[in-house]
Amino acid sequence: MEELIEEYITKGLLRREKTGTDQVKKFLKRAGIDLRTAEILLDIDRLNSHQCSYAAMSKMGRGLILFYGLRPEDGEQHKTVVNLCGVILGEKFQELIKYFDTMRKRRNSASYDEPDTFVSEREAKNAVDHARLFQIAVIDHLAEKLGQKKLL
Repeated sequence: MEELIEEYITKGLLRREKTGTDQVKKFLKRAGIDLRTAEILLDIDRLNSHQCSYAAMSKMGRGLILFYGLRPEDGEQHKTVVNLCGVILGEKFQELIKYFDTMRKRRNSASYDEPDTFVSEREAKNAVDHARLFQIAVIDHLAEKLGQKKLL
């Protein structure tokens, strides 16, 4: 993990930053709100439900990275978050990280290229479900590192 961190710092994609659990908690709390919003939007606006699911994962990922005293920088922040979360959470979560990356690409396309992107009911529901699994993975990881049952 340290090699990747140093590589990202050298490339200007990441910087070290002194952080506390209060900052991490803020990201996780906001991510929880985004996830609940995604669930509410499932029957109203599937594209925005998908976008909120991704936003929740992104904030959880940023919180996880902040926990390690790191902050993404430059124009590849979303990709940096996904890649670093994969390294931090490890092999056990690689399928979940692949899905996170797929959501990142889909969000990018909908935000910048195809604002009328179609999202099926199943795709929106899968996004919410994966965001919930990612939330559990991040909170469990942080709780293990802190020696606590819950961070929130």
